[in-house]
Amino acid sequence: MNAWRNIACWLSRHVSCIVAILVVLQLSPLPAVFAQGTDAEMSPASAARDCLFGPSDANRTIHLIPVVRSPDYSQNPAQKQALGKGVFLVASRSLVDPNFRKTVILLTEYGELGSMGVIINRPTSVPLAVAFPEFTMLANRPDSIYLGGPVQVNSIRLLIRADDASEDVKHVFGSVYLIDNMDTLTRLYSADPLDDALHVYAGYAGWAPGQLEREVLRGDWHIVQADAETVFDKTPNSIWPDLIKFLSGQWVMNQRNRPVQVGERASGSPFLVTSLAK
Repeated sequence: MNAWRNIACWLSRHVSCIVAILVVLQLSPLPAVFAQGTDAEMSPASAARDCLFGPSDANRTIHLIPVVRSPDYSQNPAQKQALGKGVFLVASRSLVDPNFRKTVILLTEYGELGSMGVIINRPTSVPLAVAFPEFTMLANRPDSIYLGGPVQVNSIRLLIRADDASEDVKHVFGSVYLIDNMDTLTRLYSADPLDDALHVYAGYAGWAPGQLEREVLRGDWHIVQADAETVFDKTPNSIWPDLIKFLSGQWVMNQRNRPVQVGERASGSPFLVTSLAK
């Protein structure tokens, strides 16, 4: 009984140290730990050992770990854009899923039942005339079909840019509309050739309710308000790097303008207190 009481007393005295060790393990590998009042450097493991058994040097009163953080895009104005129809999902550098790596997705539907969108920067090498030989109106178009996403790649979705559209097309944002069948395209094309205002996508990207929100919170996606020029006029292979560069620039500007908080260095990296001298 006395042994268990002694263990309980030890745990109660060192619970903050144990939490600090878990933080060190969670954040490792970390840069060297700087000790107040000395020029010596310590590894995270040494800091954890001193936390449990006391500092080996009496001059060390507190250990501070400068945390190196990746850019937090939630702190720049672009990331404060809410999820919704008509926004771009820009894949983060950390997203390695081959279906979505370095992609930009235009959300065309968003609601309680889930979300849908098309990848706008993955053109294939298949010309529209080859993909749809029965539609003679597409015979002379030089552009290719896009891979819109990994879901139902045998289905077709089309984005058009128009000043006005009929009721059988779905408004996405601004002058951009979605068509989900070729019959509607045939009728519209007969009235307007849509030379530079038509993209065709095979397949789409889809999320169950709550799934996209979790991916955004995990850091897989950055949210940016969509624009028609990016969808229809930009070179596809420049879309993702240009948006990442924009987001990075916004984050840097935001960090420069943000006042340094108590407990932070001028660089914006906070310090974690890992041990206190007895």
